[in-house]
Amino acid sequence: MQNAQQNFHTYNILIIGGSYAGLSAAVNLLDLHRGLQPRQSKEPYIHQRQLPKYSIKITIIDERDGFYHLVGSPLALFDKAFANKTWVKYQDIPEMQGPLIKHIQGAVTEVDCVKKKAVIVDEATKTRMILSYDILVAASGLRRAWPIAPRAKTKQEFLSHIVQHTESFEDASCGVVIVGGGAVGVEIAAKLKMLIPRLIVSLVHSRDMLLSSEPIPDSAKERTLELLRGTGVRVLMNHRLCQMSEEQASDGYNLLRLTFNTGTQMVASKVIHAISQSVPSTEYLPASALDLNGYVEVLPSLNLRPGTPNHQDHFSAGDIVQWPGIKRCSGAMHMGQLVAQNVHQRIIQKLTGREPTMKDLEEFPPMIAVAVAKSAVSYAPQTGVTWGAEVLKTYFGDDMAFSCPAPSNRRMPLSCEPCRRRKIKCPRNNSRGRTPCDTCVRRGVPVNECIYLRDQSSLRNVLVPRHADNSALVARIDRLEELLRQSVSSAGPEPRTPHTGLDLEEEQEAGPGQEQAADFLSPESTLQQSATTWSSTQSDSSLTQPHTAMPPVGVIIRYESGHERFESVSSQLSPMIQNNPVVVGVKTDMAENICGSMPFSMNNSSIADLLELLPPASYCEQLKKLYFDTFAPLFHILHDPTFEIDYLRFQSDPEKVSLPWLALLFAILSIAVIALPQDSPLLRELGKRKSVLDNMSLLSSRFRGGVMKCLEADHYLWRHNMNTLQTLVILIYGINHTHGQSWALLGAARNIALSLGCHIEPTVFQMDPIRAEERRRCWAGLKMLYTIQNTTLGILDATHIPSTVKPPLDVNDNELVVGYHIPESREGPTQMSYLLLKFELYDLCTRICSHVFESSRTASYDKVQALDGEIVAMREKLNYKYLFDVSIAAHHSVQLNILFGYTHQLTLLLHRLVLRQGASGYTREDWLSSQAKCIESSKDLLGIHHAFHENPNFHPYQWYNRGLGSFHAFHAAVCLAHICMSGINLDSSTKNSFQELIRDSLQVFRYFMETGISAICTKATPILEKLLSVMNTRDSSTGCESIYHPSDSSHGNDAELFDEYIENLAPQQWLSPSNMGWEGWATILEHGSIENIF
Repeated sequence: MQNAQQNFHTYNILIIGGSYAGLSAAVNLLDLHRGLQPRQSKEPYIHQRQLPKYSIKITIIDERDGFYHLVGSPLALFDKAFANKTWVKYQDIPEMQGPLIKHIQGAVTEVDCVKKKAVIVDEATKTRMILSYDILVAASGLRRAWPIAPRAKTKQEFLSHIVQHTESFEDASCGVVIVGGGAVGVEIAAKLKMLIPRLIVSLVHSRDMLLSSEPIPDSAKERTLELLRGTGVRVLMNHRLCQMSEEQASDGYNLLRLTFNTGTQMVASKVIHAISQSVPSTEYLPASALDLNGYVEVLPSLNLRPGTPNHQDHFSAGDIVQWPGIKRCSGAMHMGQLVAQNVHQRIIQKLTGREPTMKDLEEFPPMIAVAVAKSAVSYAPQTGVTWGAEVLKTYFGDDMAFSCPAPSNRRMPLSCEPCRRRKIKCPRNNSRGRTPCDTCVRRGVPVNECIYLRDQSSLRNVLVPRHADNSALVARIDRLEELLRQSVSSAGPEPRTPHTGLDLEEEQEAGPGQEQAADFLSPESTLQQSATTWSSTQSDSSLTQPHTAMPPVGVIIRYESGHERFESVSSQLSPMIQNNPVVVGVKTDMAENICGSMPFSMNNSSIADLLELLPPASYCEQLKKLYFDTFAPLFHILHDPTFEIDYLRFQSDPEKVSLPWLALLFAILSIAVIALPQDSPLLRELGKRKSVLDNMSLLSSRFRGGVMKCLEADHYLWRHNMNTLQTLVILIYGINHTHGQSWALLGAARNIALSLGCHIEPTVFQMDPIRAEERRRCWAGLKMLYTIQNTTLGILDATHIPSTVKPPLDVNDNELVVGYHIPESREGPTQMSYLLLKFELYDLCTRICSHVFESSRTASYDKVQALDGEIVAMREKLNYKYLFDVSIAAHHSVQLNILFGYTHQLTLLLHRLVLRQGASGYTREDWLSSQAKCIESSKDLLGIHHAFHENPNFHPYQWYNRGLGSFHAFHAAVCLAHICMSGINLDSSTKNSFQELIRDSLQVFRYFMETGISAICTKATPILEKLLSVMNTRDSSTGCESIYHPSDSSHGNDAELFDEYIENLAPQQWLSPSNMGWEGWATILEHGSIENIF
């Protein structure tokens, strides 16, 4: 029996280097082997089920006896206590304990990639050993000179070096010179001056800018210099050290005389060289794996390139990899977790023969953060340059980014998951996580399933691949639903029983009947919180179940047909609700009542007929994927994993699909069509029209027709569920983006939401987190759609239907698990961040419109400045929200650009009011300030419009750019033209630059017009061409620069005509393309007159 238990393969994984990349690869591989999610990964890892049994053994080879936090070097050099913290022995790292991983202190001198053997020299004994491996990860890093990196091999030796180093500064009466103005030199100089203020600290650099080798904007380098000088550090630029000699001062102390290329000399007590040509430590690898500089050449999967024997089993990560971008510790850790995923996939391939699903590393954009004493400077493409104490706190915390903040009040179960799910006693072994508990051993639970949720650093999100026959697919779906139910339902509190005065700890196994009853409650629960107390009794910081002390006010009835309805306490069911704190086991059948099916047709379509309206399966899959790639990140209403499970079930048995869910699928297809590229075969084959726009319109209308047929067949106006509401919300969102009319549907959707109880905070129904968030998201989506409609119509009443529902949680879908604590700060946005930020922008828009529309009298400029301050604060919030986006995913860049574009649109709405009323109501300084704001925002809007058109990463979002994006760009161009024709204090070069910007933007407008895919650009292009022509004529015929001195009427009648029309455009027209008076523009273009336009 013992031999049978040991009959499985152990894969030996050799990791060379135990710093950021190597350690990240090791701990993530351990997590994956235990069925957990990889750390730092933004996407869930799909674990394969029913794999052959296997094990792994990880060996880390490193010359040091512990992990050294390289980022902390500038502080560790002068702080003994902190230095002790930055070096952690491997034996003290919890993840390094256990039988699956070990560390050998030594150096690898040779690797035989053919035989898969490595020669290792032990650091202590200097003996050679040969180690065989199955998979190798090279993460040995760069060799850096002291003091940039320690030369010590043990922690004890390192601390002794630090003591000697710090003592050498005590008598540095002639000051300290740091040579080198890179990030390390700047941080060392600033930290030294901060810790020893009396010390004279100088930094000399051979170039004219700090951080000169970094591919970042000059503004970041200039800000770094400003902050560094602000700490008291003396900075000399363009000084290259040529010679250094020792001298003895009159007091007997040794001095150093430095001579620079300029002939300048300087005397110092101490010199720190922060310049070193780092060398990759890769001499152990074959030449076929390296470039001319010794860096490892890799594929995007971080495999060695073909040409090295067994390259599929050899990976590399960290600084030794030849990969574009600034080398950063966070990037190395990201590479480590990616290698772990791909190594795990390679092991599965060896076990099963399946083709691995490899993750590819994206190019690192230029990003940097530099700590400058008590401040910091950072740069990232999506946020620009930021600086200050908050940036230091954000990037480095209180200890140079050594600690990872953990949620302080996260409450997790003490028992292992199998015992907790079966409600039986768990012995809670001290060796938890390494060996199964005694109960699981007795019950035969596999080792990798006996896990403790409180020990997991990542939450699980299990999906399945789409292949194999239908029977296997159904089995996998059943297993998925079981896992999903367990993660979000069984983890919650038990069904409540009448209070008996006794509190018994459940240690005995629950019977099957009891477990089943807990899963299928109907009605689900009662409301036990009033509308006025939810904010004080429930925190949004965790996914917890509500208390039960409040009296019930309603219940959600779930029918066997799958439909739902909210019943309040005042309804016919209220006596039953009031007498039963929790109503369980009631199932009600909703009568069909065909005779009362008005206003629907008596001849309802069958499921088979409706399925015939779907495109072929491959096209359906393509459109679904397109929706979740391009629309879901901007309007995240669905819970993606839940929809994927439902979609798999639909694929396995389409005839059994529910009508509301089929309507939802049609809604997704109808909106996804508009994001198809122009050359898509799908458009041509399904549309069969000559024009791309005609094909998109035809297919959108066809699929929207499918939506309504499904809903009508389900009699959606009087019976519905959450799929019905989700369908309507997504359908209306799509109609809005094609500038159609959706008011009637929006009203119906709101009333259906009320009927479903979506205006009630869902946690009081004791729903699992997923269902609760689906309700919050739908209610939020409806509020957003109503806000857009009301603002467009000039209805600024911000009052909504009384509701107790909270905003959606700022979480990712895979975090919707009972007990999960929402972190106070996180790295980058979640799937819900964009929607929540958009809400704040719409609220700000309402306040701005309220100010702008009340233009019967000139408002105080203080109010304009206050609202402008809110816009600026919102931009800062956007910067910080997207600051930590390590992956720089394309949809995050899209989100940030759209949000920033909207802030610029708000700036134009706010400040053009001042320009319109001009000299009649505001001072010249007010005018100039608002004019500058409009110019800046107009330029940025045109830049965003151009970037969306040119950047390949943004091509899937051309549907936005040719719609609302083009309308905002049109607003910006018209604003620049208006300022050019009527502005003040503008010289000819400035006006010429405006014309050049409009001329460049016209290329994008013409492209969309000529391809026939943008109705907005078709209308806007002739207007912009005429405006540009008028601007050119006016500029060549007059040198006038002020509205206070109008030009000669013989020149520029057209300019005055356009200027007057733009001046008199109501601000409401700039809220939406459908509000714009395109007919007025057309009249000017055709007749050259504005008579009867206003």
